[in-house]
Amino acid sequence: MNQLTVNKEIKQYKSLIESCGLIQFNNMGVLRAKGADVLDLIDRLSTNDISKLEDNAWMDTVFTTNKGRIVAQVRLLKSSKEILILSDRNILDKIIEWIDVYTFSEDVEFENISENMEVFSLIGPSSQIIIQKIIDVSNINTNVGSSISTNLDEKYLTLNFDRIGSIPKIDLILDEAHHKHLVKLTDEQNIDEVTANIYNLLRIENRSPVHGSELIDKYNPLEANLLGNISFNKGCYVGQEVVARLNAYDKVRMQLVFLYIDKDCNPEKDMVIISDTDQVGVLTSFEFSSFADKWVALAYIKKSKCLPQGEFYVVEEGVKFKCEIGNFGLTD
Repeated sequence: MNQLTVNKEIKQYKSLIESCGLIQFNNMGVLRAKGADVLDLIDRLSTNDISKLEDNAWMDTVFTTNKGRIVAQVRLLKSSKEILILSDRNILDKIIEWIDVYTFSEDVEFENISENMEVFSLIGPSSQIIIQKIIDVSNINTNVGSSISTNLDEKYLTLNFDRIGSIPKIDLILDEAHHKHLVKLTDEQNIDEVTANIYNLLRIENRSPVHGSELIDKYNPLEANLLGNISFNKGCYVGQEVVARLNAYDKVRMQLVFLYIDKDCNPEKDMVIISDTDQVGVLTSFEFSSFADKWVALAYIKKSKCLPQGEFYVVEEGVKFKCEIGNFGLTD
């Protein structure tokens, strides 16, 4: 990698942790949910207490199998007019099919509107200052967990206030025809447009799982660092008994861990992680950090082996590369 590319990547990364960056999520899709029974049905099928979701708010929840394994993680955004469901584009059909299995006489209807919608995020300590310069949010609740539908120069827009780790994150969901207008407005504020791999660094460092890597039906939401997506005080849902038992009796088998790996390694998905001579886990995601000058990665490792004195390695063509457990935060 030449120095110009390195400098560009470091600049983009620093914008996320020091100021503000803009990222377009081409992998994200949107379902529009209609019907009087939508929230009640999703509440009976997923891990969080959806009954508490109010207008102008969002909530993350997980659909699980009857064995408590992950089917899909979704974000519900509720306004007075509609409910939007955000998740990975590749699993939206699976989500609809999963819900349909448990739908009988309920008044529900789901429409995939992904082809007409775009999802962006402003990420960084200055993101709220920037959004106030682009859109009039003076009368909007900008606390984490709030969501609002508003106008961007008479164009429909949904704002979603969140954090990734400790860093403010504002999701913007708007009609595809108007996303260039959003980019133009952010350009006027000298905001860096961040590539997917730079965002990947940030989400890995904060143990934020994604579909196809960490969010698969081999693992449960407790293993995937999704404790905040689970209510242990709500009524029954598919997989509830298993998830509750795993938590109550401390039976969670694997743990999602953030790792540093030496830059001379060439990591691969599902690469085995060893401790002593025992296989203790697998890599799920990785990205090279020019900022840290090493690989950052996520891995599922046996919880019983995640001890301060533990030493972990990945093996590539007979060569062992030591894995250093990160501090579940930003690289330093």
